[in-house]
Amino acid sequence: MNGLRFVASCVALLLPSLLGLQAQGVNIGSNQPPHPTATLEVSGTQGGLLLPRLTTVQRNQLVSPSIGLVIYNLTTECVESYFPTGWGALRCNCTAPPSPPSQVIGVSSACPGASNLVFSVSPVAGATSYQWTIPGQDTLVQGQGTSSITINLSALSGNRTLQVAAINGCGSSANTSYTLAVSPPSALFSVNPSPVITNNPASFSPSQVGATYVWTFAGGTPATSNASNPSVTWSTPGSYVVDLTVTDGAGCATSASQNITVTNCVAQSWTFTQCSATGRSGPSQSQCNTAYGPGVVTVTSGVQFWTVPATGTYRITANGAQGGNGGGRTGGLGASMRGDFTLTAGSVIKILVGQQGGNRVGSSANDAGAGGGGSFVTLNDNTPLIVAGGGGGAGSTQNGLPGATGLNGTGSGFSSGQGGVNGGGGGGGQNGTAGTQSTPGGNGSSCSYGAGGGGFYTNGGENCSGSAPNIKGLSFLSGGLGGPADTGRSGVEGGFGGGAGVGHRAAGGGGWSGGGGDGDSYGGGGGGSFNNGSNPVNTSGVQSGHGSVIFQRICP
Repeated sequence: MNGLRFVASCVALLLPSLLGLQAQGVNIGSNQPPHPTATLEVSGTQGGLLLPRLTTVQRNQLVSPSIGLVIYNLTTECVESYFPTGWGALRCNCTAPPSPPSQVIGVSSACPGASNLVFSVSPVAGATSYQWTIPGQDTLVQGQGTSSITINLSALSGNRTLQVAAINGCGSSANTSYTLAVSPPSALFSVNPSPVITNNPASFSPSQVGATYVWTFAGGTPATSNASNPSVTWSTPGSYVVDLTVTDGAGCATSASQNITVTNCVAQSWTFTQCSATGRSGPSQSQCNTAYGPGVVTVTSGVQFWTVPATGTYRITANGAQGGNGGGRTGGLGASMRGDFTLTAGSVIKILVGQQGGNRVGSSANDAGAGGGGSFVTLNDNTPLIVAGGGGGAGSTQNGLPGATGLNGTGSGFSSGQGGVNGGGGGGGQNGTAGTQSTPGGNGSSCSYGAGGGGFYTNGGENCSGSAPNIKGLSFLSGGLGGPADTGRSGVEGGFGGGAGVGHRAAGGGGWSGGGGDGDSYGGGGGGSFNNGSNPVNTSGVQSGHGSVIFQRICP
């Protein structure tokens, strides 16, 4: 109380003097009057004028600051004055705006409605604060002006773009952007095959990858699963509910249900061709990918490997290839063999599709056609299911002989295919063997007669021994290549599937048993056939051009 009385007394004593100085100004630190233009002058050589030092928060708490009020802002490191338009920097501790933040650090995905998500940047040299911008539907909880913020997301889905700029008294950097994915995971899924077939595994595939899964299969085996791609079977036809809950890496969970139909059977068909290949070698993988689409078959050395999609009854139709035209005549047509087979899902089937024998354009006795290839269907261990014989090559006086429906290949058209003097034709192969070679006869004629087609087990007979080219057809177990052309006699290749190549005389077709080669100007023999299926339907000489193999799912 005594101190207050002392201060009041001092003010009372000095007030007249201060009122007297008001007209001429005040010079603090000197007895001299202030500069004529100055109301207040501070003189001294031992120090300077120290402005009030406030943070931006403290500055903003000043109530109705006077225009011209000057402070030092500790936050921005700037000398600032209050103008009619607000606070402005007079001078700052910088020469240029800072660089943009290098990157935003935070989660890349989040659930709609997620809260307390933290995003930050590494400190930027020269920056005194940071300006964050977030979408209007979300809430910035705290951290504006600092290098780290906390936000709450609205319940809306959709990507968010966050932006941040580094700031100092000289200006603001460019924005650094960051994309935040905001969406629940998808619980959609697919099933293959659809509809599901009883007692056959169905494969389930979720659209959301890299998540955790909880599956429930009503009536299925297993009833539940946490696998990403579970395999499930049903034993009874009907409609069943499948539930899936998906939880992603951000902890978002979504559930969905889907009704699936389970049936006893789905009627389908698959047609296998030579995939545009011609000649003695079969198609490549790329050719069959083009013909069917990728993943339908796997091709090795021209043989197509197909996996049975579902357990059940399949009707297989194998068609042998036609023999080559030549000598003005037509090559023999391939046989068609059909039978029903019970196949198991996942079993691998080997399919060799016969190719047409090469054609000769001339009309002389030396312009005979090559043998057509047989078409073969076996299990993966080479157990034969069905084989259709290829047609024989044409001769100058006779069409090629057709593929046969019996086990034995036919001999050439010369002397009923019996070897004999003066160039007799070769006999047909027997019960899965090759066509026998042509017999030159006793006149000592050169090696110019037709070769035999390949069978299932053994190669075709050669047109002679010694220095003649090796133009016989190869057996299925030897790869099924057609015979090469006798280039020395302007010959042509046999068809893939054991068809024999040709030089001067018509060649035999491939099949279960090979057809015999010709010994004069007649047609080559057709390949034999084999059918181990039920309900067989076998027809000789119906397939023109290349062969084919058709699978049909037979439903009860």
